[in-house]
Amino acid sequence: MAGAFARRTATLKRIAILGAESTGKTTLAGELQRTFGGVVVPEMLRAWVDAHGRTPQAHEQREIMRAQVDAENVICAEGTTTLICDTTPLSIALNSVLYFNDQSLIADVVAHQRRYDLTLLTLPDIAWVADGLQRDGGEMQAKHHALLIETLRVHDIAFTPVFGQGGERTARAVAAVRAMGVLAYKNPPPTADGAKGE
Repeated sequence: MAGAFARRTATLKRIAILGAESTGKTTLAGELQRTFGGVVVPEMLRAWVDAHGRTPQAHEQREIMRAQVDAENVICAEGTTTLICDTTPLSIALNSVLYFNDQSLIADVVAHQRRYDLTLLTLPDIAWVADGLQRDGGEMQAKHHALLIETLRVHDIAFTPVFGQGGERTARAVAAVRAMGVLAYKNPPPTADGAKGE
């Protein structure tokens, strides 16, 4: 599996956004793209559910994980220098653990997760919102969040928590990206109160 991951170029910066369901990952990905440019890698699980009209079964998890990796590789091959990932293969592997008690995908995705330059973890401190077949409620959200924290810590993968209401979340994420010391602003970033910064 590791051989399927695209080689990282010297100029490419990968930003991963992880989080349980309904924690603002897609919104945050869009805000970071607006602020810094780059390309957002969409969530392949969402695309799979939309295409099939149902949630995946146990034997289909690896297919979705590979689709997530392939989506990253295709965009990298197009020459972007900033990759903003609206979830990562790690989240798919953890779904397999939560729903099917299957840990077979963990080793490969942990290795992949180490390749991101920054991992942002969205916390479940905003209102849960239903979203069709993909979301299972606050109880599952809490379980996924706890497993994410445990997995990142057990495997010593650094992450930056993103929390707060409204513009606070975006401001914290923008500050974390800026702390990497590489990316320049494309547009003025929002401040904690949602207004545009300088």
